[in-house]
Amino acid sequence: MTAKTLFRNVLIILCLGLLVPLPSLHAFAESSPAQANYSAGTGSLDDPADLAAFFDGFMNAQLASYHFPGAEVAVVRGDQVLFLKGYGYADLERRIPVDAERTLFRPGSVSKLFTWTAVMQLVEQGKLDLDADVNTYLTDFKIPATFPEPITLRHLMTHTPGFEDQGIGIFVLDYADLQPLGEYLAHNIPARVFPPGQICAYSNYGSALAGYIVAGVSGQPFEEYIADHILAPLGMTHSTFDQPLPANLQPDLAMGYLYSNGILTPRPAEVVQVIPAGALSATAGDIAQFMIAHLQNGRYGDTRILEESAAQEMHKHQYSSAPGLVGMALGFTEARIDGQRLITHAGDTTTFHSLLALDLDRQVGLYVSYNGSGSGNASMDARGDLLTAFLERYLPYQPVEDPAPRAEFAGQEARFAGAYYPARSNFTTPEKILNLLAPVQVSVIKPGTLLIRYSIINIPAVQVGPNEFQQLGGDHQRIVFLENEDGQVTGLTAENLAVMEMLKTPWYGNPVLHQLLLLACMLIFLIGLVSWSRRLWIERRKSIPAPPRSARLALWTGILMALLNLVFVVGTAVMFMQLMSAPVAVPLPLKVMMWLPVLTALLALAMLYFSTLAWLKRWWPARTRLFYLLATLAGLGFIASVSYWNLWAL
Repeated sequence: MTAKTLFRNVLIILCLGLLVPLPSLHAFAESSPAQANYSAGTGSLDDPADLAAFFDGFMNAQLASYHFPGAEVAVVRGDQVLFLKGYGYADLERRIPVDAERTLFRPGSVSKLFTWTAVMQLVEQGKLDLDADVNTYLTDFKIPATFPEPITLRHLMTHTPGFEDQGIGIFVLDYADLQPLGEYLAHNIPARVFPPGQICAYSNYGSALAGYIVAGVSGQPFEEYIADHILAPLGMTHSTFDQPLPANLQPDLAMGYLYSNGILTPRPAEVVQVIPAGALSATAGDIAQFMIAHLQNGRYGDTRILEESAAQEMHKHQYSSAPGLVGMALGFTEARIDGQRLITHAGDTTTFHSLLALDLDRQVGLYVSYNGSGSGNASMDARGDLLTAFLERYLPYQPVEDPAPRAEFAGQEARFAGAYYPARSNFTTPEKILNLLAPVQVSVIKPGTLLIRYSIINIPAVQVGPNEFQQLGGDHQRIVFLENEDGQVTGLTAENLAVMEMLKTPWYGNPVLHQLLLLACMLIFLIGLVSWSRRLWIERRKSIPAPPRSARLALWTGILMALLNLVFVVGTAVMFMQLMSAPVAVPLPLKVMMWLPVLTALLALAMLYFSTLAWLKRWWPARTRLFYLLATLAGLGFIASVSYWNLWAL
């Protein structure tokens, strides 16, 4: 991966929002196979042949490199569609090609832009107030008053309501499993972990809640409201939120594919429970009409879906986590790429990956969607590479020089070092464990220079202000560290990460610490399981003097504790891997598995008692007693870690 695409890819994965749980897409590729297919600043949007040559070369290279079955692209400017084309296949088995005017893709969280547009329609009609308590509009249930400040629609639209993240349950296995939206929302309210308006943490629940409010206030089912007030006025005849699709559209829905070990496996269409957050099915041609309406401040031809003032308010900057950074408009994510502000949204299901980006100043919009998981990190790299290449070829920028570290700040960098995790995280359920997979690590390279590592990404940055650093290379993005009133560093954000703040982890929550603890405990448990079993076997053969019965019970307690903890780790890891690929519901075996730590906690306490007796009565040789004590402490430490990650049933 080149430095130029670094922050754009992080932007897409962390900022623009995924329908699937964030940590399941944490790795990044090292190269951009299609980037050689363009020359910066040499293209013309007025030349259809140039656009066709650019996209044909770029998209075909991406399909081949990343193993996507198909894709569709739309480019608009002002009130005109400049380019619209499908690539590859909608159905490999039946060899049905992608038709950008006919083939429906699943754009995931791009769906939210339709929900937010619906909210703004009702705001301009005076039926909704962006700054009123959302409980004003809820009759069947209420959001708990965890904090003195109420949650408002403005909070929902800027992803600042303060909800923890929930990934499990946003999909269901079958259309018959869909719950009424209000019933789902009432019984799955996520914990409120931040005061509203203070932390930006992407929320599928908040988006679905907004859609439910639209339905309640309008008196129409959400899908019907969108069809009547957005899709029909824009002539989006090949788009719908209905699940299953209407009979006339079902033959045109592209198949989604998972790629693994050289094989593309078709997957049935995902059934989205949080309908307003991600259930749209649409063609690139229809999305082009939606982009034109927003570029024209609510107007499409002679039709208006928003008054100009409402559209401008929706597109205006609303929130950032640090002064001067881009962040959130109302529903749209802001991005500053090469000095130019864009409003954007990305979307992902397990097999579809999409991106919509609008340059309001230059009246240009780009939309792309792929119908496969792709290989490696295709879901991020492909979109980032395409956006980068398109902007540099048709909307060129002025390069920026690397900054020099400011001498007056030398020696301050150590306070920023540590582990950070996304504010978009789970805090109260077992999903919290996903933060263990890919923490952001900040370390000092040399005075005035930090290295920010996320998975295989390495971001060098130099200090240019009291809490501010600037990326070396790439887009020279600003990186700002956040602090509390006492001057303690609490998190970080960046130019294009303002919508996804990162929180500094306390030392006891450092994922690396827990990873090392887990490895050490597993090694100790494995050694104990083998050595204690061997000792009991030798004692049974009377090769050594028989110890007291309580000493044998101590060994059996250690064996059971070690065995159950090993079973718990392996079983939980396997089930979480399955759950991440299909986050439907917590399976019953996992619920049962989480009772094992309760039992092993009791066994570890019993081992503490036995260890005391072993030393007082000298049951075994000193090294055996020492190891038994070490295993006891490992058992207690393991339970502390399990408790921290919410992985037991208590």
